[in-house]
Amino acid sequence: MNTKKHIRSIIGIPDNKAYEEVVEILSQKSAVTFLSEPAKCHLPFSGIQAHLVRNMRQRGQNVYHIPNLQEAIEQALNDLPEQGEIYIVGTQIYIGQVKIELARRGII
Repeated sequence: MNTKKHIRSIIGIPDNKAYEEVVEILSQKSAVTFLSEPAKCHLPFSGIQAHLVRNMRQRGQNVYHIPNLQEAIEQALNDLPEQGEIYIVGTQIYIGQVKIELARRGII
């Protein structure tokens, strides 16, 4: 069974959704949590999530704002221990872009 140290989360939830609660919950379950944004989306991703990340990091949580989705995936993969898992949470557009990026890398 994977423990917190084996889990990385990548979250892409727009500003107008309950992203704060999702980030709080997943950051408690993950060793590292990354907030990023889809490359193209009609939903609002204004960057205000960076403020949440600053507050969480001040509380000692391992949360990062990496707006570029490919960079967030790269960071999560580089940091992933053997037998680790990456949790992806976001809109359908976001999940689709993650799947395309992982397929491009030959992971799925």
